[in-house]
Amino acid sequence: MPILSISLISLLTAASWQDDHRDGLAALHQGHYQRAASLLETAFHTAGKENVSPLWMGRLRNNHASALYQSGAFAEAETGFQQALRFWRSAPDASPHELARTHNNLAVLYRQWWRLDDAALHAREALQLDKAALFWHTLGEILRFQGRFTESLQALDAAQQSAPDLVELGTILQARAGVAIDQGQPAQAEPLYRQAVHTLQSVYTPSHPAVLAAKGNLGVTLVALRKWDEAQPLLESVHLQARAALGDRHPRVAAAANNLAQLYRAQKRYSDADTLYREALSVWRRAFGPSHPEYAKGLHNLASLFVEQGKLQGAEKLYTEAIRIAESQLGRNHSQTRLHASGLEQIYKLQNRRTELDRLLRTFR
Repeated sequence: MPILSISLISLLTAASWQDDHRDGLAALHQGHYQRAASLLETAFHTAGKENVSPLWMGRLRNNHASALYQSGAFAEAETGFQQALRFWRSAPDASPHELARTHNNLAVLYRQWWRLDDAALHAREALQLDKAALFWHTLGEILRFQGRFTESLQALDAAQQSAPDLVELGTILQARAGVAIDQGQPAQAEPLYRQAVHTLQSVYTPSHPAVLAAKGNLGVTLVALRKWDEAQPLLESVHLQARAALGDRHPRVAAAANNLAQLYRAQKRYSDADTLYREALSVWRRAFGPSHPEYAKGLHNLASLFVEQGKLQGAEKLYTEAIRIAESQLGRNHSQTRLHASGLEQIYKLQNRRTELDRLLRTFR
């Protein structure tokens, strides 16, 4: 799970905006993201009316945008981080680390949106300013999403050698596990995810969103290893707790629903899986819009369920839409685009549609 950088500079005098800022940071740490966003927004606007320094306006805007990101308001978070950068640049007393934090936050946001070139640009900007563990981790995650696994592991090595705190260590372990999953090695990922859960639970409560994300990743790995007796109660509890903590419109709730659907599909509980895949699609559509690669992945998963049920016409429509989205957003040669195309290829083979199959193979050769 990606983490964002917040400004934790101590406050020297008491004032209403300072109280809201302190309480907002506490809510953010506890995983109460909507409350944090409300408090930090109030702090930012109150401080603006009092003409506080650009240095503090940058800190307040960065932290408010971090809460917006965590609550799923990604477009508003992007605007906030960009505004924080403008404050930092006009503040002669801003440290390189503070400027690097906001660059890193934009990198995390753009990686979530699959804007990987933009994400890499901001991650490297952050590292030019500060070689912090968190910034190395962010670059490692971006490289993983680009399929550059060797470089990803090198960046994660640098992160682990840069004195990470426990939260950062937990995310680094998850990123390493993610590389193993992407390379088809779930047995190597499992102990890394278990260690990540243990590490994060030493900092947060068991129901904190960061812990739930790590548990969800572990659950998906257990499904891949066919350890269903352990995976099912874990994924069911993550789904329920994510909805309770984040509401029913947050992308992490979509991920939890999707993960549980994967288990039910493996167990041939097709009706239950269908319901959960559609829940995930609905949340991703609201959060990202209908042209986002994450939404395309949801279409792919539902299409795969349809194929198993013999609903080939419905699956074909979903795969075709997923290809269109991925090709427009990521390019024809991206691994996600090719993954969706492989689903459509399977349908053409099952239906012996040689002309369409040959055309598809030439397109994605």
